[in-house]
Amino acid sequence: MFLSKGQLVDIEGRLQTRQWDDDAGIRHWKTEVVSAGLEMLSGRGKKEYAKEVQSAAADEADAAAPTDGQGEVADEELAVAM
Repeated sequence: MFLSKGQLVDIEGRLQTRQWDDDAGIRHWKTEVVSAGLEMLSGRGKKEYAKEVQSAAADEADAAAPTDGQGEVADEELAVAM
C-alpha cells in the first residue's frame, strides 16, 4: 500500500510508549502507533493502488532481465527435450 503526505487515512489500533536510557544515561521516550487496520479516506482508489503495485513489480522483473551488454534485452534460447 502506498501513501503520500496529505492523504487522509483512518487508522485503527493503539498508541504504545516506550522509554530507555542511552549509554550517557539520558532517558528517551518514543510513542508509536501500532496499527490493527488502515483505510484510505482520500486519494486514489484501491484498484489504482493495485495497478501501481503490479506495475512496480513488472518494472523490477524487466530490470532483472538478461541483457546483451548494450542495454538491449537478450533473446533467451529454449531447449525442448523430445
